[in-house]
Amino acid sequence: MTSGKSLFDGLDSEPGKKRRLRLLGAVAVVIFLLYYSWLLWTNLCDVAGGSDSSGYLNYAWRLRHGNLREPIKALEVLNLGDEYSQLFRPLGMTWGSDRRTIVPAYPPGLPFHMVLLAEIFGWEKGPYLVSPLAALIGIFLMYALSRQLGLSRPLSLAGGAWLAGFPVFLFIAVQPMSDVLAVFWSMAAILAGLRSRKDSAWAWLAGASFGIGILVRPTNLLILFPLLFAMPLKPKVYARFLLGGLVFGVLQIAMNIALYGAPLTTGYRGEITASLAVRNFFPGFLHYSRWLSNMLTPLVPLAWLGILLDRKIVWKDRLLLFFWFAPFLVFYSVYGPSENWTFLRFFLPALPALIFSALLVLREVQGYFIAKFSPGPGVKPPRRSLAPLVPKGLAVILVVLVAAVEIREIKKLKLLDVNEYEAVYKLGSLFVKNKLPEKSIVLSAQMSGALTYYTNLIPCLWDVLQPGKFSSVRHAALLHGYDLFALLFPFEEEGFQNKIPGRWQKIETIHFLSLWRLVPGAKAKS
Repeated sequence: MTSGKSLFDGLDSEPGKKRRLRLLGAVAVVIFLLYYSWLLWTNLCDVAGGSDSSGYLNYAWRLRHGNLREPIKALEVLNLGDEYSQLFRPLGMTWGSDRRTIVPAYPPGLPFHMVLLAEIFGWEKGPYLVSPLAALIGIFLMYALSRQLGLSRPLSLAGGAWLAGFPVFLFIAVQPMSDVLAVFWSMAAILAGLRSRKDSAWAWLAGASFGIGILVRPTNLLILFPLLFAMPLKPKVYARFLLGGLVFGVLQIAMNIALYGAPLTTGYRGEITASLAVRNFFPGFLHYSRWLSNMLTPLVPLAWLGILLDRKIVWKDRLLLFFWFAPFLVFYSVYGPSENWTFLRFFLPALPALIFSALLVLREVQGYFIAKFSPGPGVKPPRRSLAPLVPKGLAVILVVLVAAVEIREIKKLKLLDVNEYEAVYKLGSLFVKNKLPEKSIVLSAQMSGALTYYTNLIPCLWDVLQPGKFSSVRHAALLHGYDLFALLFPFEEEGFQNKIPGRWQKIETIHFLSLWRLVPGAKAKS
């Protein structure tokens, strides 16, 4: 080589170092996504369990087979009056336009997604893939939104990792529930809204994403507040946004009329508004603030509160981030009693606002230290100065700190054990399906939705069953050749024995479920 240069000399140049760092970063991202996918798959909860999961799956199954409204079987076969209908409405179901029919109680968005994936992957796995796929694609949306807000690639990747590792996000991502899907569509709407600043055609997608988000979770209506700041104030943009969401609004109204008899009536039957009270605000605010601080460190919520004061961030983006989270915080603080950490799932559609706020504040702090430690014009920096590493060091410390806190909470709360205790719903349902006579009535409460999904047996809600009505149900069952059983969780047994008369004999234990039989001929106590 006459030039005296090695082929590898260029790798030591500044561009060469950047290429190597980007390659290492890309490899790290791929490894993380593969690991996260494996984590979701190996912990996937493919069970129709309590009220939410069984309610959505029962909805999806009926949607696919065209029987969203059906007569209450027990009233027909036992010849009972309308006043008994409440006893035979399992969890996740409500009454239709008349009291002798049942219809799904939950919003239709998640069931539509479940049917779509069930057609592709089959009913054994398809419906259960909606949440994990929404979580994985949501990480990419998080990155795209970060870049749209002007964050660097490393900080954008950190934001995706924080979202993926947020304990409640991961907890819901392995379950057939709507919360992670609601996050997905909220981010899609905001991203499209931001891009409509340069190209108004994106407003169509913003409107469609907003409309689908409301189908998934009605309170995604609150995403309208940040969307007002994401999109430019132009009539053409707003018109396209409205038209983009129109078809989904019409679909929602049509389904409300078909299922509940009125355009604005939903399956919740006013339960949400009935749970709103101003007196709930301070206890709710303190509860959610504490848990958000536990799961993200107090620095992240504080950064969101301080975002309005940071004038280096475009005012529209500051208002976007503030009003993305604030309406959710206010609404759910006044919504009913805040019982435990699982209620944080309601905040997931607005969670990205907290993360973006923290990352933007971190970017400004980095900028401050870079300016502080930069030598003046024409001044050569010391060769061994550590000062330039301070901004990067701060970023690494914060990113690792939040990630460590998230991992701590995931382990502490045992969030990936969900399939272990949810599996009993399927095991118990399939056991009684094979064990009990076809003409059986199973008194249950927590198990009623799962029994409806996995069996053709008739569940009867013991928790709303009064002794007088039980005597009538018992008599009708005997008259028509039906046997009476009860399938109970441990926490239900005492209440059941105190409320339901008769001589009940425990005949089987399925994990921690107990199966009881009403002894034939035994006299009922009134």
